[in-house]
Amino acid sequence: MSRVEQGFLAAGIAGLVLCVLGVSLDAKAMLGAWLPAAIFALSLPLGALTILMVHGLTGGRWGEAVRQPLRVIAATLPFALVLLVPVLVRLDLVFPWAGADTAMLPEKVRESLPISTRRSSCCALPAVPRSGSLSRGWC
Repeated sequence: MSRVEQGFLAAGIAGLVLCVLGVSLDAKAMLGAWLPAAIFALSLPLGALTILMVHGLTGGRWGEAVRQPLRVIAATLPFALVLLVPVLVRLDLVFPWAGADTAMLPEKVRESLPISTRRSSCCALPAVPRSGSLSRGWC
């Protein structure tokens, strides 16, 4: 492992320790800060996958120069999806209307919370094998 990789590994471990400390001190604030970071991390592979698919549809030479870096970025999609798990586990801390006191909510909203979580998961999971196939050159 090179010195640069060791530095990134040390920074990742330090960040993980700080996140655990943040959750123990104030879980609501920590998850509130985690959500935009997770969405940003998710936007990179989704954007790369979009550009690859548009190039696949339109063809031409315009995308050949960036195809390989976009494949590498799009292959990180499964890891980016894992970043959403802490928010989904404690959704009530990030969104107060998703809390345990749902008696005040209209019936449609109360029923749609678990459905929307399942729908988001079902929409995201088919993209995971597609991102893995990018390394084999299918796109």
